[in-house]
Amino acid sequence: ALTKAAFKTQFRDQQLSALHTLKHLSDDPFNLVTMTNTPGCSATLLALANDGNNVMAQYLACDTLATLSHWLLTLSTAKTRKGKVGGEDDDNEVGRRTFQTLTWEQWA
Repeated sequence: ALTKAAFKTQFRDQQLSALHTLKHLSDDPFNLVTMTNTPGCSATLLALANDGNNVMAQYLACDTLATLSHWLLTLSTAKTRKGKVGGEDDDNEVGRRTFQTLTWEQWA
C-alpha cells in the first residue's frame, strides 16, 4: 500500500507521506529484508529517484535507497567471530552461511 501511494504523483501530499514512512522504515536495519522482498518497493524507489518532476520525492527516494544500501554494506562487511578466545576455533566466521549448528546452553 505504501509503494502504491508513493507512486501516485497526482496526490503530492499522499506521495510525500508514503515516502517519509518508507524512509523511516528504512532507518531500522531489521526492515531491510522486508523492504527488499516487497514487490515493487525497490522499483518504485528507483523510478522516483530518477524522476525530476518532484524534487522532494526524488530526494526522499534517493535517501531511502542510500539508507538501504548502507545497511546492505554494513551486513556484508560485518565479521563476527565464534569459538574460544585464543583457542583453535577462533578463526571461524559466523557471517557466512554454513551447515554448522550453533548451540547455546542457557542454564549451564
